[in-house]
Amino acid sequence: MKCYIKRALAIVLIVVIAFSLFVLTQNHVDHNTLRIQGFYQEEKNSLDVVWIGASDVFTGFSPGLAYGEYGFTSYPYAVDSNTINFFKSQIEEVLKYQNPKCIIVETTGARDAYDRSLSDEQLAVMRQYTDVMPLSHNKTDTVNEFVSKGKLTYYVPALAHCGKAENIENTRVKYSQKFRGYTYLKGITTSNSKQSYDKILDVNDDLDTMALSDTTYSVLDNLLDYCDTLDCRVIFIRFPHRITDEDGHNKLKQHNEIGRIITERGFDFYNFDHAIDEIGLDLENDFYSDSHLNAHGQIKLTRYLSELLIHRYDIGKPDLSQKNIERWNTSYEYTKLFYQYYDLHENDPEKSVWYETPGLIKQLDSLRNNHGS
Repeated sequence: MKCYIKRALAIVLIVVIAFSLFVLTQNHVDHNTLRIQGFYQEEKNSLDVVWIGASDVFTGFSPGLAYGEYGFTSYPYAVDSNTINFFKSQIEEVLKYQNPKCIIVETTGARDAYDRSLSDEQLAVMRQYTDVMPLSHNKTDTVNEFVSKGKLTYYVPALAHCGKAENIENTRVKYSQKFRGYTYLKGITTSNSKQSYDKILDVNDDLDTMALSDTTYSVLDNLLDYCDTLDCRVIFIRFPHRITDEDGHNKLKQHNEIGRIITERGFDFYNFDHAIDEIGLDLENDFYSDSHLNAHGQIKLTRYLSELLIHRYDIGKPDLSQKNIERWNTSYEYTKLFYQYYDLHENDPEKSVWYETPGLIKQLDSLRNNHGS
């Protein structure tokens, strides 16, 4: 009898260990999935502004700083290498949970649209937000539109990610934010990297255009048709870039073309490649790459855009619950600590990308405690 009990206990133990390993290794988590998870943790209909776009958005605009200094709430529904193909799906998702005064689309991802036969790399971009999306008609429609095989893994992401040892730490990162109930840093990232270049081109007055692909014209037109049906205001913005070579110059010309189309359709479009001095950006010291602002540039652009939104679009203080006010005040506090941390480590020889992980929050808590002592 004892023998059977031991065997049964051994089998149960093996099953528990196997299940635990499955759970602990199923989560692919990075700053993209944490950012999208954080969106769903925001109180319903509590955001004044929602941003759609690629990495330019979450390296360039700081919701915590905007709230602390200007009083409005915002959030980036944005992922690395985001493309215009996904913008409609993302806007639809945003409007299921929020009723913002403005949706702002950053247009870097509008330069190259893809046909529906997406590559594995392009599908990986889509996974950065669909893996986190709750099951809905929008999720089903998105998967059916772009995925031809392996659709089940988009509804059960664990099937695509489980079994990887690095996901054990990812699980800790994911549930640290999930159990807290909200994100301190509202999805922002920065880096102390520094990109080398030979020269910086002056493109402030360069309004030349360059043609887009036929697919891009079509997808952009369809997106604008959809935006025409929305009750909230949609604004299009090209975040500032540092132009250092012919490829960057050609991208600028294509965005001039995108701006022409958008404004002809009656939408507001701002190309901040032409407003570097107005924003007060230092092209040498406020970027960590040609496409991304560092923390110093992020602060400058956030303040510039906040002033624009308040004075031109009447974005005011939202009516928030006391609980949500306390959360946003905490986010502002941690955002300031985040910038202090950057200042301390900007010149470290080891180059890093910083975003909301338990390790970083521990460092910010240490700064916070030191200031209080």
